[in-house]
Amino acid sequence: MAGGGEWKLGGGGGEDHMCVEKLGVLLSVPPKNSPLNVIGTDATPAMPEECKVPGDVVASYRKYYIMKKKRFATWKQPAEMPLWFKEGVANANI
Repeated sequence: MAGGGEWKLGGGGGEDHMCVEKLGVLLSVPPKNSPLNVIGTDATPAMPEECKVPGDVVASYRKYYIMKKKRFATWKQPAEMPLWFKEGVANANI
């Protein structure tokens, strides 16, 4: 649901994304068959090996966007380019 906030700021023109309208109430309560006492695992990064940072999914995706996606990365107002991206592009030896 966090993506709905990005949508609202970026391309949604201040409107909630349809998934927020349709799923917001349903997802506000955990499913009855969901094991709440189980610790989840990190997602497996889906990217080239040279972008992966062992044991750190977030750092892996940041590196991936700096190395492979900077050509199209944009931020629409009021959003600003994240500091990690600015610094990563400035320091990249690629």
